[in-house]
Amino acid sequence: MAEKPPFDTGSSPDTASKQAFYMHRSHQRGSSAALAAQCYTWMVPTTRARHTLTETDEIAKALNDAAVVWPELRGDRGALLRKLVAAGHAAVHVDSSVKALISGAAGAATGLYPRDSRAELLAEWPP
Repeated sequence: MAEKPPFDTGSSPDTASKQAFYMHRSHQRGSSAALAAQCYTWMVPTTRARHTLTETDEIAKALNDAAVVWPELRGDRGALLRKLVAAGHAAVHVDSSVKALISGAAGAATGLYPRDSRAELLAEWPP
């Protein structure tokens, strides 16, 4: 009996995914198939966007520093990267309630000071 593909769960993947699976299987069995294009991303159960990041010297240093902060994740660079992203987001995140507070306060002091009050204050200081 033919091997059942791992994606056979009642839903049908696209034709390219099926072809990639069967081309991969025939390549493993040593058939005379030429180089086979292999795509494994159809096996990952997500509809979310994926991102590829090259580990540059700068990113490697950040990951090494993160391994000191989170030693329990030292062996998992992907987990360290996710922690760094979360920590970076927390550092720059502005809560929408803060934005609303700033917007609501904008212009609240308009008209409280006379128009020439700044010039009068500056005139008090020596040149």
